[in-house]
Amino acid sequence: MNDRETLALIGSGPSAIFFLKHLLDAAEDGGKIGMVSIFEKAPLTGMGMPYSPLTTDLHSMSNISPEELPELPVGFADWLRAQDREKLAELGVPGEQEITDDGIYSRLALGKYLRNQYKMLLGRLEGAGIRVKEHPNT
Repeated sequence: MNDRETLALIGSGPSAIFFLKHLLDAAEDGGKIGMVSIFEKAPLTGMGMPYSPLTTDLHSMSNISPEELPELPVGFADWLRAQDREKLAELGVPGEQEITDDGIYSRLALGKYLRNQYKMLLGRLEGAGIRVKEHPNT
């Protein structure tokens, strides 16, 4: 008999991402969740409405700096530093700009970062034996 539980998340934005990180941490300690279904209204998962290219542009700045974000597998500033100049330009981060832990960056940059971390967490959850099923446009 399987005693692992199923969990549903409504939305796949930042709150869901940070929850998935905590779920992964708990899974490494023998958590009881066996499956997660994620229901997202938008066609793009793992960003949240304020950070999606469907609802913002290069000129909209985030209101949070990398140092203010809870811990995810890779920090926001480190993720930005790993991007090439072309990608940074697409995200509204000038190539000559120094990327700092207390800088403020575009909402698009934050959205791409959150989506990257979301996808990374989904892969790690699957690796930890937690099945994840996404439902975009729901």
